Amino acid sequence: MGNLIILLAIILIVAAVIVVLFRRRKAKRRVARVTKGSISAQWVEAGKTLTIAGHKINGMVYIGREHQQNHQHWQGGVAIDPQLPVAEVAGDLQGRTISRWPSYSRIEPSARTTYLNWLANGRSQQNIGVGYIFLFFYGLEYRFFIDKPSRDERIILAQEAKRLLDSYGSNKSVDRYLGVFHDVAQLTLHPEQKRQPVFENLGHGVPISVRATIGKMINERQPLTAEWLLSWYINCSETRLHPLAKHSFAEFKELFSQLFTSQYRQGLAVTIPEKIGQVVYLSASARFFRKITYAGHEVPDIASIREPIAIANKFANEAIDLMKTRAKQQSPNYQQSPQDHNDKQQSILDDVFDDDDNEQQPDNSPLLDNQHAGLLDELLSRPRWSRDESTELARQHRLMPEGAIETINNFAIEVYQEPLVIEDDNYLVIEQDIANRINSGGKNGNN
Repeated sequence: MGNLIILLAIILIVAAVIVVLFRRRKAKRRVARVTKGSISAQWVEAGKTLTIAGHKINGMVYIGREHQQNHQHWQGGVAIDPQLPVAEVAGDLQGRTISRWPSYSRIEPSARTTYLNWLANGRSQQNIGVGYIFLFFYGLEYRFFIDKPSRDERIILAQEAKRLLDSYGSNKSVDRYLGVFHDVAQLTLHPEQKRQPVFENLGHGVPISVRATIGKMINERQPLTAEWLLSWYINCSETRLHPLAKHSFAEFKELFSQLFTSQYRQGLAVTIPEKIGQVVYLSASARFFRKITYAGHEVPDIASIREPIAIANKFANEAIDLMKTRAKQQSPNYQQSPQDHNDKQQSILDDVFDDDDNEQQPDNSPLLDNQHAGLLDELLSRPRWSRDESTELARQHRLMPEGAIETINNFAIEVYQEPLVIEDDNYLVIEQDIANRINSGGKNGNN
């Protein structure tokens, strides 16, 4: 009898173990079915505070674990997984261990602590590595385009991106990608606002707002104005604006408009090719793209239309020739010759510069005093100077930096029809062709 009881007890224990194992296996299968091919991370809105590893974060982040498999728009590692370890002490402030496309799950525990510190302190620390900024921005970008929140929330997201752009825009990558995002955000959030041409080439191609506006004009059969054509031309990746146009842009723009209007008084009509793409936003995270709508409609991408650029290039070259002609006429050593005379150029010059007739012409004395000539000698010794270096040089010659460079450029334009010093980001670049001519002709315009 005792043996029978023991046997029954053993059977019951084995049965209980089998039931437990079966339930665990079933539970695992159920969890796998729920999470496979999905993203379990959740967005935390701005203004909602959460604490992660002792860091209080004011929302605008994804929290949870991401699952990459078979998901069309995987977030790309932006979610903060509370289960991942963090270090007690922050490290890698500059983000040297972070890849070009950062992922929270793949950065070091010390870097996670640095990232959480940055978030908790209002995302305003100036000496933070750019990788941390993009890790956060990828989340904003994903939320804005993929989750499609309310317009009010998208405005908040756009404002935060603009704040980051203003704070960290000295970094070229931040300036490029957050600048493009801001451009698109303003276009989609405020389609009713009148767009203005952009005349500054930032090196990122034609801004989406310019492409969308011109595309909309073409789609609606509106002729292009001189300003919009010039904006399109300046921002093309293949355009290399002449140094003289950069130095005296207002004059260049006025001449360009005069030439354009003389040929296209009603504006330039542009025909859309039969096969043309749509304006598209490619995410900074390279995880998704979105077709851009303007005023509720998709717009053609003007990038493949080349004829207007060829027309603009022709007007730009003619404008530069006119500027050179005027500069020669204002040079103290100028003498009219048959080669200098061009009726079309002179007619436009008379129209644009008719207020200059009574200006006093410079005499034949040296164009640079000893201080400016000494600064020029030193500038000619190298092809490029940092702003700090050029400022120190000017001070050594007891000159104000900006005024001194302007005086030297005015000298070069008067005598050689082109400026000598060109601003390039944080450097001053010496145009070598003009430098060689100055070295051959001297500082008194004897070229």
